[in-house]
Amino acid sequence: MKRILSSFIAAAVLAVLAACASSGDACKSKLNEPVPGAELDPGYQKVTTPALSQNFVQRIAEKKNQAQTEGKNIQLVLVGDSITHFWEGGFFGGGGQSVYQKELSKYTPLNLGFSGDRTENILHVIKNTGIFELIDPKVVTLMIGTNNFGMHEAEPVATAEAIRLCVLALKEKAPNAKILLYGIFPRGDGLGDKCAATNEIIKDFADNKTVFYEDLTPKFTDENGNLIQGVMGFDRLHPAEKGYQIWAESIKAFADQYIK
Repeated sequence: MKRILSSFIAAAVLAVLAACASSGDACKSKLNEPVPGAELDPGYQKVTTPALSQNFVQRIAEKKNQAQTEGKNIQLVLVGDSITHFWEGGFFGGGGQSVYQKELSKYTPLNLGFSGDRTENILHVIKNTGIFELIDPKVVTLMIGTNNFGMHEAEPVATAEAIRLCVLALKEKAPNAKILLYGIFPRGDGLGDKCAATNEIIKDFADNKTVFYEDLTPKFTDENGNLIQGVMGFDRLHPAEKGYQIWAESIKAFADQYIK
């Protein structure tokens, strides 16, 4: 019985792959298609020039100075919110800085993570700060969206549409880069379902040519969907050193394919 079932599953997989090969529509990236219904969500903001989150004018200036100084040597750019920001050290996570130096420094990385940023804020960073005009990275990672939830009350459909706009902006500003879009990390405060629902939409933005997708949820959670002990910090949102190590290994596996 098991052999029959395995054969059936294998045949089904082969049929899907054949359909993808013969008809591009079934497996086509949805990156160029607006997410239906997003505009109906009051939490969805098409703001491209918001005030910098938490007045991070100084951090923008520092990152622009790094881009001017290191320029074309910057091969890897990490884009996101505080989870990305804290690769350089932070109160909630801990351990990101040591992993960052040990695992990612060889790529001369530029960290464009900004604590508190939502999708519309990071869209502004990508499009309007002039940072990307100073660099030509080979790999860009993006993990954004968790701050759209909580007090901001956005829903998954709207958040996914906003992430789509961020990816499109990255394609425009970093035309020579491979973009690795990460699913929103799981969180232990009751909003994890929104993260997972958003990820179900944004995974289809990948074309596996320029835009790729990876969800680290299976490496951060157990078989019951609970956060694995020690992966996240005490707030159950920002990674601890163990979580950053898992993330670093994922980034390295991808970056080493395109950064020689």
